[in-house]
Amino acid sequence: MKDYDLALNQLIAFCGQETFKSGLDRLRPIFAPFTSLAQQLVANNQLQIVTIAGTNGKGQCAFQLSDLLAKNEKEVFTWTSPHILSIEERVRHNLRPISTQDFLNGLEEIKKQKLSLSFYEACFWIFCFHSFLKIQDILQSNINSKITIVLEVGLGGRLDAVNLFDAQVVLIPSIGRDHKEYLGETTREILTEKWGVVRSESVVFSSLNQKYLRDFCQQKLLKSSLHIDIFDRGDVDENWCYQQRNLYLSLLAYFYLIDQRVDIDAQSLSFYQKNPPFMGPGRHEQMTRRGVSFIFIGAHNLDGHRAMIKQLASENQGYCEQSRPLYERVFISFSQRDNDEIYSCLKGFLDAPCISRSIVLSSFQDLHPRAASAVQLEAIYHDLKCTQAMTSGELRFDPEWSKNIFKDLPAHSKVLVTGSYYFIGEFQKALQMFE
Repeated sequence: MKDYDLALNQLIAFCGQETFKSGLDRLRPIFAPFTSLAQQLVANNQLQIVTIAGTNGKGQCAFQLSDLLAKNEKEVFTWTSPHILSIEERVRHNLRPISTQDFLNGLEEIKKQKLSLSFYEACFWIFCFHSFLKIQDILQSNINSKITIVLEVGLGGRLDAVNLFDAQVVLIPSIGRDHKEYLGETTREILTEKWGVVRSESVVFSSLNQKYLRDFCQQKLLKSSLHIDIFDRGDVDENWCYQQRNLYLSLLAYFYLIDQRVDIDAQSLSFYQKNPPFMGPGRHEQMTRRGVSFIFIGAHNLDGHRAMIKQLASENQGYCEQSRPLYERVFISFSQRDNDEIYSCLKGFLDAPCISRSIVLSSFQDLHPRAASAVQLEAIYHDLKCTQAMTSGELRFDPEWSKNIFKDLPAHSKVLVTGSYYFIGEFQKALQMFE
């Protein structure tokens, strides 16, 4: 079995655990070799940079845009976070993750240059180091190559390390209340932080379903060379779920990058709706073990949970009519969040009819440093059991879920695994023990 944590453990030993650390001015000289080369390549029309900021949907847009480009024989380098199974997943060329050895080579270069970087900054430095070496090799082979870098913002926008690079195209899939301690209490404040990746020459495609935020963009924020919101322009079908909107944004960016179009013809839209590009790990990813189908849907905050539950509710109407649930079981867990948010996420599941026969609240505290504590989750579980009338099946708390994944599961069941992407990664590792 692959040692998924080999590179991760060496990175932690050097940088410590992953925490948010701001300071772009501190990072500018460290990343200057990469940013200056990027500016030169953009000026020579050899490179284009896409930055994706927002609350939910960033990862899906990053993967789908990258998949569209790679499948059409375009060179694309993609930075995303967090990872699911291994830290190497954050650094991709044509959607293939960097090798463990290449990641460790980048870490050794950081040590050799005696760079002072946090966990996240070091990962991003390794992405830049690896990607720009590859880009130079590509251009030496074919000077007319046009390369795309896709950058998913980790947290916020204005203060994130990816904002060291000037984006020609910016995608903003959604704005919601998350990481309020860093970004502000209101959605206007949060949008302002995320809009910090926009430059006056950027082309911006957004999917802001709050009209007051679209007005705020026009009235208060830096004007870009072009800003198209798919709600303002009337591109969006009111029945589209968040995944369909994310796909539409990815397609807008793709067609703009390849031929400067700012719309999508009906034939292309229909094709990609029927044949969607890769959404990324943990995003409607499916695995089968022992005849049981596991569906993984990451939803790391309250807005993400509400959007997912709304979509599941639209899928389960036929199941409700037949008095059977959409899933036999749901496994769910959370990264560190306040009690009210976790309570609301769970309550949303319990209030939704016919989603699952049972819901297993799971603790992965012993497996990941950013997991919510078992004590916190068990207390919330008891609160819910005392106060909640459960529409969507039995709720139970199981700190030893990894040993009980298949316990009492009928053959050919469907199981949903959701919540934190970190939990999804640990669940997938646990599943491999049953192969």
